[in-house]
Amino acid sequence: MQYFPAEARAIDRYVDLVQSCARASRLYFAEKAVPSFIAWCAGGLMRWPFLRHARRTTGDVLGELTQNRQLIGVLTGQWGDFGLPPARSSFGVHAIIAEHYLEGAAYPAGAASRIAAAMAPAIERNGGKILIHAEVSEILVEQDRAVGVKLSDGRTIRAHRVVSGVGVANTFGRLLPMPIAERYGLIEKLRVLEPSLAYINLYVGLRQSARELGLERTNLWIFPTPDHDRNLNAYLADPAAPLPYVYFSFPSAKDPTFDERFPGRSTVQVIAPASYGWFRPWEDRPWQRRGESQ
Repeated sequence: MQYFPAEARAIDRYVDLVQSCARASRLYFAEKAVPSFIAWCAGGLMRWPFLRHARRTTGDVLGELTQNRQLIGVLTGQWGDFGLPPARSSFGVHAIIAEHYLEGAAYPAGAASRIAAAMAPAIERNGGKILIHAEVSEILVEQDRAVGVKLSDGRTIRAHRVVSGVGVANTFGRLLPMPIAERYGLIEKLRVLEPSLAYINLYVGLRQSARELGLERTNLWIFPTPDHDRNLNAYLADPAAPLPYVYFSFPSAKDPTFDERFPGRSTVQVIAPASYGWFRPWEDRPWQRRGESQ
């Protein structure tokens, strides 16, 4: 609060609202897992405490707490984590992300791949199998139920449940058999669904350690102005405009084992937003093989 001493009350109210909204989200998500009878009886009551916040924009909620545009810009500075600026984002989503960082963040020793490595034994002990370089080409459907997947090499894997993590457009528009998608009106719904904001990633390797370069463990969000909505709109209208934000992260500084594994080296990750439309001409070409014009 030392940066905004006149806004102490607004900041306190903001933190309280973020925490109460995040707590309410637990019931909202729990409703998805309880038996269907309980969800039918109590689902509305379980969802409402979170939805009353989630159905409002982040900009509207913060506009009721303060008129200080710079403070609003600071409190919403992590909007790149969920891809929508304050005027367009759900406050419920913003609150879940913001609450997650209130006590700081952690980084896995040995880099992010250690998360998968730690999960793999438990998956395999319980009868699961992990495949890599196994591209799914189609979801198998029998009697209007997903029963497995077909891989691009022709192999099939059958399962009681199929969970897709590639997004609604790819799941319904590419993987689900077209007759099934059309029968349930999914293709029509996809036509009115706008692509989410795209991102450009830059990964940098340096021949000096993080300590030698003075790289910090904290993430950096850099903006041209505190008005995130205006920044993004200007950039999408004219790619030559200033980037609405640039995110810097220093994985080698966060990982306590990095210097042991890669002495005298460091890494930087840089992320900036982009319009999906700029890449649309290549959307039907295979990854990494999109021709000379890419």
